[in-house]
Amino acid sequence: MKTTTIAMWLAVLLFAGIRMQAENPNLLMNSGVESGNDGWGYYRGGGKGKGEVTDTETHSGKKSYGLKFTKRIEYKKRTFASLYICIGGGDGYKGSKVLKVKPNTTYRFSFWVKGDFPECEVKLQGWKIDDKSAKGRVFSDVKLFKDDKPVKNIKPTNKWSHYSGEFTTLPDMDGAIIKVGTSNFPDDQPKYLFIDDALVTKIH
Repeated sequence: MKTTTIAMWLAVLLFAGIRMQAENPNLLMNSGVESGNDGWGYYRGGGKGKGEVTDTETHSGKKSYGLKFTKRIEYKKRTFASLYICIGGGDGYKGSKVLKVKPNTTYRFSFWVKGDFPECEVKLQGWKIDDKSAKGRVFSDVKLFKDDKPVKNIKPTNKWSHYSGEFTTLPDMDGAIIKVGTSNFPDDQPKYLFIDDALVTKIH
């Protein structure tokens, strides 16, 4: 009798999990980076660096998305580099190949991160419905959590860490990416950032 009851509860939990997954599917089709660059990209606003699919570091599966910083540049009396991984695809300039979202809608996201980048910020960047060029870019805040506790930024380490959050799209936004990176490199020592197993689901 006890064994039967346990089996029934396991079946109920399995059904609930399947139903929740069906009702709130992951909008990132290549969330584990196992199918190449689809759904992933990187933004370079200054400095030298490159993002690409890699098998040198993985949280699960055989691949993750990695971003390498190599050098800052001099610009208007400032030495800097600006590098971000784009979860959702694209290069941070054009919005033609990014995550499709609905205006005025709240989404939940999560991902695993590892590396030796300086402290990283998480940004929501979108594009206006009628303008997918760089001029059509719009920005919105995100709520960020680590271990269910609010945090301001990400602090990458040599171990995989899990971060999650929420964002709400703007009234004129129908394409978006989640940018993870920094513009505050203290020197020109090469540094790396890896992201894997990302998730974006619609809440309401």
